[in-house]
Order: sequence, then structure tokens, then C-alpha cells
Amino acid sequence: MMNVLQLAPLVRLEGFAVLRQRWFVAALVLALGMVGFFFIVATRESEVFGFTGYGRVLAGVVQASLLFVPLLSLMATTQAIPAARAGGVLEWYTTLPADRSDVFRALWWPRVVAVAGPAVAAVLVLGTVAAATGRALSPSLWAALLALLAGQGFCFAAIGMAVGASTRSSEGALVRGLSLWAACALLVDFVILGVMLRWELPAWLVFVLAGLNPMQAGR
Repeated sequence: MMNVLQLAPLVRLEGFAVLRQRWFVAALVLALGMVGFFFIVATRESEVFGFTGYGRVLAGVVQASLLFVPLLSLMATTQAIPAARAGGVLEWYTTLPADRSDVFRALWWPRVVAVAGPAVAAVLVLGTVAAATGRALSPSLWAALLALLAGQGFCFAAIGMAVGASTRSSEGALVRGLSLWAACALLVDFVILGVMLRWELPAWLVFVLAGLNPMQAGR
């Protein structure tokens, strides 16, 4: 059972370590870049800004996040356990008065927040700006998009931890994680439709294949 008092110091240590990682900076830059890009596209293509502008920006940010949140989640978590093992950090953590499960949670939680946080914050900012300018978005849509982004980060971070726990080296774990992301990214809409048309697969089988892919499930 999770012990908050034992977990909090470990999470704090890992949180400071995460802030120094390059992928965290990349997550911030990508989130800001996406908001700026889709905001410019929306305002240039839509003369009636209040009708389609914010909705288009939000949809574009979420669609792009469904690609980069899983990628950053896998990059952040696949190397966490091998790097901690190689640096002696994992051995040191296990000597502390904390359960092994708490140690893995401490490695996992800060990375989930750091990866999904910028994308979630971008959606929150866009929704707040839309509401402040009198063009509020549907609360149910807003909540669904936030849950979707958080779920993608949660899912792929868990997969990344599983990959890292089963791999000895950081390089091998990273390669496996990137290969997994590439496979998930390839098996999305157009590939699934191409497979269905090429081999005339039944529709139910296509839906099963899509449901097994977390990235496609999010889309």
C-alpha cells in the first residue's frame, strides 16, 4: 500500500531531476509552439474568429499532442529505471525505508506530470482565454480533452516503465520505446483503413486492432 510520507521525499528528488532533463524543455517548447502555430492558422483562415477560431486551435493542439505526448512519455520513462540502476540511484533508493513499489512510483509520477502537464496547461489556457473573451467552449468537451491528454501520458508512461524494467541498458530501452511509438504512430487511421481495403478485413477486426493501439484509441 502506498505510503505518502515515504513517497513524498523520493518524488521531490525525482521531480528536481526531471526539471533538469532536456526532454522536459522539449515538452514546454512543443506545447508553446503548437499553441502559437494553431492560433495563427485559426485567426488567418477564419474571418469569424469567435465561431471557429478557438475550436480549431484546441482541436489542432490535441491532435498534435496525441503524437508528441506518447513520444515524450516513452523517452522519459523507458530510461528512468536503467539510468537509475546504472548510476546506483536505484540501489540507494531501495536502502531507504520505502517499499519497492513506492520507489517505482517516485520514478514514474514526476515524469507523467512533466510530460502531460504542458499539453494539459495549453488546453487550460486556451479554454480560459476563450471564456474570458466571451467565446467559451463546451465544458464537457474541455473536460474530455483534458482527460484524454492525461490518459495518454498515464498510459504511455506506464508502458515506458515496463519497457525500462525489462531492459538492462538505457540505450536499449530507448530504442525499444521509440520502436513502440513508431509502430503505434504508423498503425493509425490511414494504415488501418489501408489494411481493411487491401485484405478486405471485417469491420469488427479493424475496430479490435484500433482498440489495441493506445494512440489510435485516443484519436
